[in-house]
Amino acid sequence: AINHILSTFKFLPQLRVIDLSGTKLDNTGAILVGKALTDMKSIHQLVLSNCNIGNKGLQALLEGL
Repeated sequence: AINHILSTFKFLPQLRVIDLSGTKLDNTGAILVGKALTDMKSIHQLVLSNCNIGNKGLQALLEGL
């Protein structure tokens, strides 16, 4: 599911905020989001409250920013 969501982001160049709160996003999903963020320079806010992201996922997100 997260792959499908991320694939649509490339068609939204003006996207500024991504809110994935409460989506049960885990390390695997966070790694995918981190990779997608490298091409999404318009993002100003990424909301991840109530997700299941550990250190590995967090590291991937930071690398994508």
